Amino acid sequence: MTTNKCNVIDYINGYFKYYDNKSISLKKWYYAIVVLEGVISTFIPFTTLFLDVWPIARYIVALMSTVVALISIILATFGFHNKWIDYRTTAENLKREKDRYECELLPYNGENREQLLFDKATEIIIRENNNWKVMELEQLRNPLKIHENK
Repeated sequence: MTTNKCNVIDYINGYFKYYDNKSISLKKWYYAIVVLEGVISTFIPFTTLFLDVWPIARYIVALMSTVVALISIILATFGFHNKWIDYRTTAENLKREKDRYECELLPYNGENREQLLFDKATEIIIRENNNWKVMELEQLRNPLKIHENK
């Protein structure tokens, strides 16, 4: 297999952009959903103050509680936080290896630099794919389990 610097760097840059964009997107979704859940949860006790005065308030409280429960299920099922962290970690690992390569630091200061970089980048990507598969299997086994930080 023949590779050259340009092709290996392009290869890494392509994957870095993918993982970076996915990480940014998942972070935005995670923050938006968590903030929405917090805001709605905060207004539930306030809304209960109007139960005696405003009869429709009980329906609003019930709806807000239902939305909070659904948001919790969405967060647990889709694992936005864990996926965001995994994608960010992969992107940063790829960036670190590329930086080491460009600065000709060990092990990228001898012959076969491009091959070493390609192999290391592929190893990082395969590791992330395997982590993703494990996480997906865990979610299939227990879809409502809330994932804790690693």
